[in-house]
Amino acid sequence: MQDYNTWLKKNSFSLLSKPDTQKKAYKNFFVSTWSSVAPKPFFQYEIYYAKLLKTRKSRPFVILQNDFLNRACFEGAYHSITVAPLSSRLKGGDYRVIVEARDELKKQSEIVVNALGIIDVGTVEFERGIVTKLTKDEIKQLQISLATLLNLV
Repeated sequence: MQDYNTWLKKNSFSLLSKPDTQKKAYKNFFVSTWSSVAPKPFFQYEIYYAKLLKTRKSRPFVILQNDFLNRACFEGAYHSITVAPLSSRLKGGDYRVIVEARDELKKQSEIVVNALGIIDVGTVEFERGIVTKLTKDEIKQLQISLATLLNLV
């Protein structure tokens, strides 16, 4: 497996595309978010809250993208995060993964795998701290559900 610097060099041109929305997200991330909280890296399979712009409601999301992209976000080379939302409305099925209530996740919830999205890094409420991390079993179930969704199995 390659290291981060090799990966960044190989992918730097694809990360350069920064529309105004991403530049705004970067500014929000480092100016607004970190005004009172010291920055911390974030990692794949961690759950945080993000504020949805349309509803102004905070929702929990699990970070899906790899840790090289997460580090690139943290260092300002990239400004979007690929996520899946969580819902406390349990419905089951192939595209839902149960996450038990623990840490700051107060209710048993499901990852809504068929609602994948990309959010601006500036919308994540890192100041609230990490909600929880997925367990190995939850990660395995999520990977199976993603593979099913994308017809990779």
